[in-house]
Amino acid sequence: MKRTLAVGLTALCATAALTACSGRDTATASGDCDPGITDTEIRFGTSLMQSVAGAQATAATALFDEINAAGGVAMGDGKSREIVYTAMDDGYDPARTVGNVRSLVEQDQVFAIQNLIGTASTLAVVDYLTQKNVPLVFPMTGTDELLTTHDKRPVVAGAVNPQTGWEVSERARQIRRDHPQAKIAVLYPNDSLGVGSLDALKSALEVVGPGSSPSSRTSRRRRRWTRRSSTSRVPAPTSSSTSRPRAS
Repeated sequence: MKRTLAVGLTALCATAALTACSGRDTATASGDCDPGITDTEIRFGTSLMQSVAGAQATAATALFDEINAAGGVAMGDGKSREIVYTAMDDGYDPARTVGNVRSLVEQDQVFAIQNLIGTASTLAVVDYLTQKNVPLVFPMTGTDELLTTHDKRPVVAGAVNPQTGWEVSERARQIRRDHPQAKIAVLYPNDSLGVGSLDALKSALEVVGPGSSPSSRTSRRRRRWTRRSSTSRVPAPTSSSTSRPRAS
């Protein structure tokens, strides 16, 4: 999976017809070039929880190093460019994600943000990226919000996880089919993903499907929900780390 995401990003570069730009200010003024792209390189960045997803950044770096060693990625304008990839640690804290993404966009001048981890982190920066017209490629979230607001947030390109509503509905269908009398306890994070998942599960379990008996409908009405909210986080590293392959 880690390598597949990086390959998908490379394929996106290869099929895109993009124009080199000296910086985001130049792009804003001229409107006819793409920031984060020069005649020799294209810059991507990501923000993730290094203690959990650091291997993902390591895998992407290894693949991009391999591509760069072979001459870079051939792009739609006929030029080959090396990939400069910067990964910053946010400890799965949306506030740190915001700071990291702003730094990547405004200081590192990346062309796109790739593969953000988490629903809360993604939603914390998607409007900023839309305002800056910076692509958000393959965010790892299943939130339905990105799908329903895509017209207002056209910078989002693809998503990695299944849509939360569909995934939870499938789980509910299996519970209704295989364990109709089950008692269910839900442990969820107190954020948009957790609360949305809980609401979707409750709604799906209350649906009376074809072939449901009166007794099963009654049992669903009487089902009691045990909720345990968790807001704990894995301790974040004290400093950010950056993985950045450079042109040789």
